[in-house]
Amino acid sequence: MLAAIRNATPRTSHGPAAAAPFKHGRWLFSHNGAVDGWPESTEALAATLPTMSLLDLEARVDSALMWALVQHRLRRGLAPAEALADTAEALRAAGVTGRFNFLLTDGHVIAATAAGHTLYYRRQQGSVTVASEPGDDQADWIEIPRGSAVTATTEQISVTRLPALDSIITSATTAHETPETPGGPKTPKTPEPSETPDARSFSDGRIAI
Repeated sequence: MLAAIRNATPRTSHGPAAAAPFKHGRWLFSHNGAVDGWPESTEALAATLPTMSLLDLEARVDSALMWALVQHRLRRGLAPAEALADTAEALRAAGVTGRFNFLLTDGHVIAATAAGHTLYYRRQQGSVTVASEPGDDQADWIEIPRGSAVTATTEQISVTRLPALDSIITSATTAHETPETPGGPKTPKTPEPSETPDARSFSDGRIAI
């Protein structure tokens, strides 16, 4: 199951077609964040996609274009985490910045990025959950460091640093796009990832989001 909610990016379409999750075949995708300078900033990036991918966009919204970029890479045979990483590289190469918390799942694997908003995972008996913020006050939620990707299956959870994310993130906010204000409540700091990819493995579990 994948559930998503986000604020609309200015100058994008409104309505159900513009709301995540986006779906194709067995894949579900969501984007928590926003593309800076939409839509002009994505002109060169959009030109890298096949014409049919652009014609098939579900809505005129930045998240739908992000989904088209990821989907194009899945069609080329990239694994879920590789598709997200390669999309991040494409954003960097095109000079596109913003906030790019991506989440991709087919019900058997979860791939997600922490790129501008918080992201957590939790392992419980028989399940694994990846979420923008903890769903309760239990202490077993683990925050994924900014600029990293997580891959979760029933056998393993791995967290890996993606350097390309560091150069495209324009702000680090909380889960729902509300920046901190002076004198207001503070958001817990995310530990900076090390230069060496960090992997954590667990056994058992079914996938939940």
